[in-house]
Amino acid sequence: MMHIKKLLIRCFNFVPNLVRYSCRTKFGTIRRAIFSVKIEGESMWPVLIPGRQYLATNMLPIRRGDWAVFKNPQNTQEIFVKRVIEISNSEYHMESLVSWGSSSRNFGPVEKEFVLGKILFINE
Repeated sequence: MMHIKKLLIRCFNFVPNLVRYSCRTKFGTIRRAIFSVKIEGESMWPVLIPGRQYLATNMLPIRRGDWAVFKNPQNTQEIFVKRVIEISNSEYHMESLVSWGSSSRNFGPVEKEFVLGKILFINE
């Protein structure tokens, strides 16, 4: 993980919390982001460890099985990280790894507009 952070610092002027850069094309400006996510809850244990930071991006498509970073549809001040179990139209169904964790059963499917990105690397 340290090698990736060093590479990002060198190539993109990486800032620990959020990196935004843009590139111009003949179709307009494309904004992309690489950002870090600090895990605070235990609902994704043992895969995502509380207190650790993970790199996330919005540059890659989200697929079934990915770890999505998204705003809670019921309270947009909260940011969640959950595993994507199903994708239908522009909605994502999320799950927690523990039975008591919140999931789409609690807050419903997550609209595409609430999804901020996905976790890039996890050492499972």
